[in-house]
Amino acid sequence: MNKLTIKQAIEQGYTHCADYGIFQGDDGRLMRIEEMKENYFDGSNIVICERELHTFSIDGELLFELLSEYLEGQEEVGDENGELIDIAATVDFTTITSELNKAFSRKKYYKPTDIQLIYE
Repeated sequence: MNKLTIKQAIEQGYTHCADYGIFQGDDGRLMRIEEMKENYFDGSNIVICERELHTFSIDGELLFELLSEYLEGQEEVGDENGELIDIAATVDFTTITSELNKAFSRKKYYKPTDIQLIYE
């Protein structure tokens, strides 16, 4: 894993980092790099986040796959021939995915990099 100091990270245009704690799989607390202090680094795995913000999005194909999985699990409907999935396949998901993505765009997030932030 690459490593950068606070000063190097700021000079390279990074603004945020995530603290993944001691344990692998911790969610990661988002922090501004310029506000990092020495005691934040005790027992933590602090990773620099990408420079640009991201938004979640979904496309029609994935939405259809998720709907199909849901429909396949519906035992009480009695759709052994998969007619509901065939019906769903005829639907244009463009409008719904466009509306979802528009709503999702209000929630922005940073993705972690493989660069560790170190204190020096």
